[in-house]
Amino acid sequence: SVFERIHNKSNDTEKKNEVENMRLVKFIGAEHQHQPQGIHFTFIDYLELVDWTGRLIREGKRGAISSQSPTLLTSLGLNNDT
Repeated sequence: SVFERIHNKSNDTEKKNEVENMRLVKFIGAEHQHQPQGIHFTFIDYLELVDWTGRLIREGKRGAISSQSPTLLTSLGLNNDT
């Protein structure tokens, strides 16, 4: 899901068309949008959550994103204002 959402933001038309054909739940982002269903996160908040959980180190987890690696938002050229 993260892969599909990130590639949906890319400029690659072929990848974007492939992703648009997939059914992903939309982000609501704000209650005032009055959308009946969706994920109650902005896309940016979702990416930050994915990055944060990817960096967690705990027993039984296969791996983790290095603390030295740039954040997902930085890697994608995004920021909280995007």
